[in-house]
Amino acid sequence: MSAEPHACSLPVVEQGARAAEFRALAASALVDRDRDDGAVRLSFRDEPSVREAVEDLARRERECCSFLDFRVEQRDGRVTLAIGARPRDRAALDPFYELAG
Repeated sequence: MSAEPHACSLPVVEQGARAAEFRALAASALVDRDRDDGAVRLSFRDEPSVREAVEDLARRERECCSFLDFRVEQRDGRVTLAIGARPRDRAALDPFYELAG
């Protein structure tokens, strides 16, 4: 097995629009974000429209970044998108954390 990190399969022409969606969602509903070596957690207000948007983005990200683990959790009055990565793919977490900043 190769030690090369995996890459997103989303066409380059669509990556800017997807990034803009993440930024817009973060700007309107992000409550907190944190990161450790293997995961990024983005916590949003727990509202039906926000949860739907988070679940939709997670579903679409699973399609193009199947090497990452996208989980949507609802607890403590928040909707959290947890994105996990294996050691060789951890650099792929950087954009998610930065887009939410």
